[in-house]
Amino acid sequence: MDLGPISRLHFPQRKQTTCPAEFDPKKNIRLIYAFEFVTGLFFFLPVLVLFFLERGLSFTQILGLQAAFSAALIIFEIPSGYLTDRIGRKRSLILACSAFIAASCIYSLGTGFIHFLIAEMAYAVFFALLSGTDSALCYDSLLCGLKQKTFKSIWGKAMSFNLIGLAVACIVGGALGQIDLALPLYLMVGVSVIALFIALLMDEPKMEGIKKPISLSAVINFIKGEARIHEVISYSSLAEGLMHSSIWFIQPYLTDMGMAPSHIGLFFTLVYLSSAFGSALAGKIPQGSVGAILMIIPFLVGVSFITLALNPHSLAAFSFFVVFFFRGVTKVLLEQMANDTTPSNIRATVLSVKGMGERLIYGAAILALGLIWDARGIHASLMALSSFVFLFALFYLILSKRH
Repeated sequence: MDLGPISRLHFPQRKQTTCPAEFDPKKNIRLIYAFEFVTGLFFFLPVLVLFFLERGLSFTQILGLQAAFSAALIIFEIPSGYLTDRIGRKRSLILACSAFIAASCIYSLGTGFIHFLIAEMAYAVFFALLSGTDSALCYDSLLCGLKQKTFKSIWGKAMSFNLIGLAVACIVGGALGQIDLALPLYLMVGVSVIALFIALLMDEPKMEGIKKPISLSAVINFIKGEARIHEVISYSSLAEGLMHSSIWFIQPYLTDMGMAPSHIGLFFTLVYLSSAFGSALAGKIPQGSVGAILMIIPFLVGVSFITLALNPHSLAAFSFFVVFFFRGVTKVLLEQMANDTTPSNIRATVLSVKGMGERLIYGAAILALGLIWDARGIHASLMALSSFVFLFALFYLILSKRH
């Protein structure tokens, strides 16, 4: 059975490139694993809102910071990817970690809204430079002698390390926050310095036979003219944007059920671990089954959101694990597809376009869901989210029937 555009994506193997004899791809992969784990250690996540309130910020200012961060990230996304293709993956990671250090220092020493706004802009630079760069470095490293080890398997493991880091951070950050809400922020300075150290140890895969980066307009034209990458970006934007938006439902949903804050922190840890498990498992999925899985996942996610909307009890809450498990699976599979379809000299830029699409859908989704939430409540908002996901699933199912 033909399962539509996504299922028919077959990616030709890129011409094997030659790397310098001294380049050790296995070393890069080990460092990427360490880097992903360290950059997942956001210890302040469980206590950030409480930290803001302690520093005298209003809820309007807190939401304003997040709006400013999201806007800056969207603006920086594509230019940062293009910069990475121009100056190289390693240099881009070093710049990203420098912004990470600046953001962490400003946050730990900041006392007011303006300080935190500057820190959020530095974090936006960090995430924009990181977006697609780590993936491109991993893929290009595999081209240098490790092609038999598929990117899907390696990157799935890298993403699982990142999510395990998030899970660890939720536990440690919550414990430190009970002592002093500023402690997790101070610890982030050390985390950012370690990330920079790891980036400095990485090697740039200087591959022969790769043309110099082309203009940004030419990259956009490539995306428009390459049907396969266009389909991957559209699928990834909708799937990641909608599934990611559900993160905002977890805490209030569990609070409504009467769950204690300490148990909510543990629940978040398990959610991230379920996503890590999905990322690791994605690397073991046979290539011939990828299309069918990507067609089925939206329907299963939609059913999970309906379960949450209609059954407000503890068993239904486990549907969050299902959603984030599949989020981990799709992120790895779609990253593989995007890398396989894109030449090395524009890879980071194309991945940044993909990331920007995901953030735009995510931003539009949380805005719409927030309005529904305020008007009709959390369960109506969850039902609306399930409707969005089912519309997305039906769209690709209709395309499969047409082909």
